Amino acid sequence: MDSTGFAEHFPAAYDAWHSGDDGRHPVPNAETTADVDKRLGPALRDCLAELEPGQTGIVVTHGACLKIGVLGLVGWPLSRAVDLRGVDNCRWAVLSEVAAGERMRLRAYNLGASGAAYDPA
Repeated sequence: MDSTGFAEHFPAAYDAWHSGDDGRHPVPNAETTADVDKRLGPALRDCLAELEPGQTGIVVTHGACLKIGVLGLVGWPLSRAVDLRGVDNCRWAVLSEVAAGERMRLRAYNLGASGAAYDPA
């Protein structure tokens, strides 16, 4: 379902989601932003814990889920989810450690092969 269909079929839930409060009028049987964070956050932290210093990890998920994962890793509140769009298909985000075991830093977001090159320096 795209955003137009979501708004048509679940107008109260769409308005709540669009304002950043999807827990107020959840779509039946759908995850809220908080649900995604509770599921994905620990999995991402587990992936990070497996990396040795200097190693790079890759996690594949869909764009809306990745957006919530990025918020958690950089330490931003879930209320900021409305400030980021979901990552488009076949796109990615780049994060780096601030210090071992601490929050991450968002280096780039929604990059793709057809976009500008990313220079990690």
